[in-house]
Amino acid sequence: DRLDLIKELDRGNSLEQQKLIQAIHKERSTYNKLTISDLKYIKSKLDYMLVNSDFSKLNHLVFTLSSPPKVMTSATVAPAFDFQGETIQDLSQQNSNDIPGYIMINSFSCSGLGYICLSWVDGHSHIVDKFYKSLMNTPNIAASLLAFIFASIENNYLSEEWWNSLDDSQKSYLMDLFSQGVRIPLYDCALKDAKDLQAFNIIATQKLPVSAAAS
Repeated sequence: DRLDLIKELDRGNSLEQQKLIQAIHKERSTYNKLTISDLKYIKSKLDYMLVNSDFSKLNHLVFTLSSPPKVMTSATVAPAFDFQGETIQDLSQQNSNDIPGYIMINSFSCSGLGYICLSWVDGHSHIVDKFYKSLMNTPNIAASLLAFIFASIENNYLSEEWWNSLDDSQKSYLMDLFSQGVRIPLYDCALKDAKDLQAFNIIATQKLPVSAAAS
């Protein structure tokens, strides 16, 4: 467990360094427990929809791609900043009742096309609306989605051919994004000035309202 590893990193350090490491461990453990609680809450909502075959409170934003995406992923993310560097929401919740807005993102291929699907439950629409408007106002939506995936998600699967086609500066750009929230704190400007690396070629965008999502 990564959190247990952090706890053990104080060995052999000065007292002040040990205090700092233990404080970091305590903070991240608290956030980890709150996040798990959040995800359990969302899963309970999705389980209810599945069992009752009622998806009327599940919404989607679907990007259709001309070919399978060069980056495939599946995750649930609570965005802190939008694509202009503005704060969307404060993630420093103090108890399990303060649940941030989450977005479920999946990229996949089907019948020769590619899809990126952003989904969210009704209760999180006020946060996702901010995220959606910000994304739509970017100069290159495909580039912004790629930046969001690399900056927010650890479990990504890349096309080897696509990755090998990138030059060193492009790879460094993606690795810097990937480090956001892993080695270093997430920067408010992380999603600004996204670079188009031809990972996604969007040919259609559809925001499914509640009525359409239920059909």
